[in-house]
Amino acid sequence: MFLKTEPLEYNGETVTLFELSALQRIEFIGYIAEVNKGVAADTTEMSEEALAGIATAINVKIAARIVAMSL
Repeated sequence: MFLKTEPLEYNGETVTLFELSALQRIEFIGYIAEVNKGVAADTTEMSEEALAGIATAINVKIAARIVAMSL
């Protein structure tokens, strides 16, 4: 079994990204669950700006994790 690889070029630098294994995918799903668990359950009192900030922070954390796992 071989995982796929793909070169990523950004800002003149090239790195190779690897496809995640099944175990890594399960770990990633667990990470997403942990990140979402940290969000307040009752967000009805929050402003739209605060919710947008929380959503952005979560998305950045998740995206950074998936890239780090694929390096």
